[in-house]
Amino acid sequence: MSRLDEWSRKWLLNFNAGKCKTMHVGRNNLQADYHLNGTPLQKTTEEKDLGILVSCDLKPSQHVAKVAAKANGRLGIIKRNFIRDREILVPLYLSLVRPVMDYGVQSWSPYLVKDIQALEKVQRRATKLVPELSHLPYEERCQRLGLQTLSDRRKRGKHS
Repeated sequence: MSRLDEWSRKWLLNFNAGKCKTMHVGRNNLQADYHLNGTPLQKTTEEKDLGILVSCDLKPSQHVAKVAAKANGRLGIIKRNFIRDREILVPLYLSLVRPVMDYGVQSWSPYLVKDIQALEKVQRRATKLVPELSHLPYEERCQRLGLQTLSDRRKRGKHS
């Protein structure tokens, strides 16, 4: 930290210590106190960077929960405000809901079953909104709507 402080003084680029935080990652990490310009830095267990929530245990569960909640909220708006026609629902889902679940997924891709299920549940709900397909199994609904399951999309790396 002292080298960073020296560098900032040399180049006249001051850091705002009030906006800086420390996060200790890992179990065996010493929980040291850090100072910048003589000001102690606040400790945190999670931090949002570029819209992605990173926790000190590096598990994506907290981020997945927030993403699923946001996607479900958007899906609810679609459900309440639009006619349930596949020609309308699929483009709305693809443009308003799925991008929320795809954003930055390469950096937080879920690996815990509960996280995978939380995201897949959103798409299951979306495919059930089409009345003529609601009685079919999830995979068949996806196939008829031209969608891949989210886990298949992540496996194949097709996030476009």
